[in-house]
Amino acid sequence: MNIVFCADGNFSKLLQVAAFSVVRTNPGCTINVIKTDEFCTENLQRLCDSHNCQLRIFNLDVCDSLKTTEQWSSAIFARLAIPEFIPNGRALYMDCDTITTGSLAELFELDMEGHGLAAADDKGKVTYFNYFKKRFDIPMYFNSGVLLMDCDALNESKLMDKTIELIRANDQNQLRFTD
Repeated sequence: MNIVFCADGNFSKLLQVAAFSVVRTNPGCTINVIKTDEFCTENLQRLCDSHNCQLRIFNLDVCDSLKTTEQWSSAIFARLAIPEFIPNGRALYMDCDTITTGSLAELFELDMEGHGLAAADDKGKVTYFNYFKKRFDIPMYFNSGVLLMDCDALNESKLMDKTIELIRANDQNQLRFTD
């Protein structure tokens, strides 16, 4: 199982807690970390080693060219690069503030019906959803903090590349809710 976190130095401590919750309940998984700046990963390596998990670290700087705000660092865009680093199979992206309390195996067996992404409706963001629905006539608003990705399908569809193009082509005020 490929579990992916994207982080900068500001989230390195939360990343350790999230990774601990994953490896404790999913021994033998692979923890993938996409870093957008430098921070120490020695503790993560020890954690993975102690739970028979593999740790893979990827460095990413393409996010530096995307627009950021005080609220959102370039690390928020790193999830768009996951299919580049994990080109085949499935990957589960998780925000660094996510705690895992059980096995994730069932998610990896989910029938995605050929879709590149599986996500949960974000019921807590009704205000955002109503805003988007009125302004852009969209059918739903989903939580991007946990995303199951079929990397084969995403690479074939070029969805992530198209998303990066959309972000670059639009003014920051038009894309207010980048998460």
